[in-house]
This record gives sequence, structure tokens and C-alpha cells, in this order.
Amino acid sequence: MSKSLGNYIGIDEEPNQIFGKVMSIPDDLIVRYYRLATEVADEEIKRIDNSLKTGSENPKNLKADLASEVVRIYHGDSQAKAAREEFERRFGSKRGTLNLEGVEKIILEVDGDALWIVNLLRDAGLVKSGGEARRKIAAGAVRIDGEKVTDPSFEVPFEPGREMLVRLGREFRKIEIRRSNKA
Repeated sequence: MSKSLGNYIGIDEEPNQIFGKVMSIPDDLIVRYYRLATEVADEEIKRIDNSLKTGSENPKNLKADLASEVVRIYHGDSQAKAAREEFERRFGSKRGTLNLEGVEKIILEVDGDALWIVNLLRDAGLVKSGGEARRKIAAGAVRIDGEKVTDPSFEVPFEPGREMLVRLGREFRKIEIRRSNKA
């Protein structure tokens, strides 16, 4: 894990964020994370390692157990259970299924015919700065209605009544762009 590479998991992060980050680790690191980041007994880790090698258990389930354990260590049993339930609610049990119930809707105003993607991400609360927005865009972490945005100069066109789904990593916002009432 490395903070400079953006793949670290902070112990003071929110339970849902920790859970999601653990779920995104590669399958070949599951056993290493169990050894380094949990208090799970060596015998159980050997069993997990064997089940990965033989394919007797789904790595997704092992990662969910791992994520629950890491959250439990820093936030307790109830938060671990809640984070697991929220992950399943958001990402579903079937691959590629998203449940967007309860996703925050934001209305952004635009003076012209379009809104710069960097401003959209910042104004929607998905990033803290323009520099962070540009890095996320360059890394391919931004999608609008499922389409990847890789150009930091992209402008989202104003279309009356359009509600778009903006995704940055594991965060989602429903966004509607409206014309500003400024004259």
C-alpha cells in the first residue's frame, strides 16, 4: 500500500471506505492482507490460502470476510456488519449490478452551454480540488452515464432536464445541470 500511489487504506477512514478499498485489492494479495492487517489465526489463513489455490472458495467472499475483519478491528462489529451490508446493497451480489437507491442528487448551475468536468467533480463534492479532479480523470476513474471520461478539458453539455449519473471510483452522484438565473 502506498499513499503516493493512492492505494492505501487509512485506519481512520470511514468503515464503508475501508470496506470498499479492501474489496478492490487484487485476489493474489488476499492472504498477504490477512497476515498483515488482521488478527486472524495462522491456521485459518492457511485454510484460506489453500481454498484460493484449489478454487474451493470464491475470492470475492474471502475479500468480503477480510474487509469485514479490517473494519471490525478499527470500528467494531456493528460497523463491520453495516459496511458489508452497504457494499452489497450498492454493488449487488451479481457482478456488474449496481443499486443506486439513495444516491445523492445534486443540481449544478451553468452560465453557458456546458460545465467543465473538473468544476463538475469539485462542485458535486467528489473531489476537493481541481488538481485532484485532473488526476482522477487521467487515471480513468471518472464515468458519466457509464462512459469513461479521460480528457480533463471535457465539457459536459447543458441539456435541459437531463439527469446524469457521475461515478468517481466507488462514489456516485446524480447530477442535473441547470442554467444560472444570473443575468
